[in-house]
Parts: sequence; C-alpha cells; structure tokens
Amino acid sequence: MNHKEAFILIVICACIVFFERSLPWIVFGKKEMPKIVKGLSDLLPASLMVILVVYSLRSLTTSDFHDSFALISASIFTAVFHYYQKNQILSVISGTAVYIILLNVF
Repeated sequence: MNHKEAFILIVICACIVFFERSLPWIVFGKKEMPKIVKGLSDLLPASLMVILVVYSLRSLTTSDFHDSFALISASIFTAVFHYYQKNQILSVISGTAVYIILLNVF
C-alpha cells in the first residue's frame, strides 16, 4: 500500500466515524430523544466498565502470585483512583500504568 492509498483509506474511515457520531443528531434532530435512548446513555458507561473489569480479571490464577498480585493491586488502585477523580479515561490509563510498572519492576 502506497501513501496515496493509505491517505484515501484514512479519509474513508474518518468519514464513516463522523457519520456514525453524527447519526443521533441526524435521526432525532431537535426532537426529544426517546426514553430508551436516554436510559441506554445512562446505563452503557457503567456496563462497559463492568465488562472491562471482568475481561481483565478473567486470567486471574492462584498459581502465579506475581501476575495475580499485579492484577489485583492495579484493579484496586484503579477503583480507588476512579472513586476520587471520577474520570474513567484517566482511571483506566493510570491503572494500566500501575499494572505495567508492577509487572516489570517487581
């Protein structure tokens, strides 16, 4: 793939993402959003965090203390950090950093 094809691919992907992001405003316009959509917008962030936690903790084993300790410690750090900061992205990034540090340093 040459530079021209890569650029065209990036432009196409950007257009698709823009369309997906603007679709709710195109569909609903100035009308009020239905209750189901409002309910989903309140429920989905917490649901995605639960899925992320379950996915992260699925590899927890008692046979490998080093990895398990790093995973549990980083999970607790992330939960406490999120409790005080109330910022999901910052919590996930900081928890990932703590996990990587614990795996590589200790």
